Amino acid sequence: VWCVLMHLIFRMVDKIIVPSLHNKREILTEYGISDEKVVQINSYVTSLHTDKKIKIGKSDFIFIGRFSKEKGLKTVIQTMFKYKQVKPGFKCILAGSGPEEAWFLDQIKRLNLTENVAFSGYTDSPRSLIRVSNLLILPSYNEGIPIVILEAYKEGVPVAVTPFNGADEVVKHNRVGIISPRKNFAGDVIKLLEDDGKRQKLARSTKPFVSKNYSIKNRDLFIEQILC
Repeated sequence: VWCVLMHLIFRMVDKIIVPSLHNKREILTEYGISDEKVVQINSYVTSLHTDKKIKIGKSDFIFIGRFSKEKGLKTVIQTMFKYKQVKPGFKCILAGSGPEEAWFLDQIKRLNLTENVAFSGYTDSPRSLIRVSNLLILPSYNEGIPIVILEAYKEGVPVAVTPFNGADEVVKHNRVGIISPRKNFAGDVIKLLEDDGKRQKLARSTKPFVSKNYSIKNRDLFIEQILC
């Protein structure tokens, strides 16, 4: 029913605007829409943001997202557990809330990771937390174009993600971050955290990358497409 409905909607509208090349290819393949009808315009991130003073100190890495299974919480736990074996006093920030929060907290307590973790809960000021972190991790099973990745880039923080559809568009591997298979994710994150030279090299590329590809100009392009 959903597919039939989408076919009808797509054929009725004059233009379809999508935020990634993957989305465009998917629509062209699945629904047989003409190429000219689907316009791809990247998302954008601005320099304006809510900036709050926080009491959390410097962290090795940060996870921001909904506390739910599709965000790869087991992989987050695995990464923390393995990193503690390398760096017992590591610090990380977990920002968010969701249906798996109780399970998430219980696992952290059970694995003796409580002292390593700063929970911020849901935040409307993610960039204040990202700014004090060396790396953003996002081991999701599926994503669109996560704005939190763009916000990390804006703060000069590289990212580590698992493969999701369109990941290679927003995360240029070994340029502004890394894309790592789930089975290797914890190990690859630890290698990056332990390699200051590589991590700093990635960090230097994030701001130019986001400014070139995900600037406020994309908002203007979107408005132009809507109005024309």
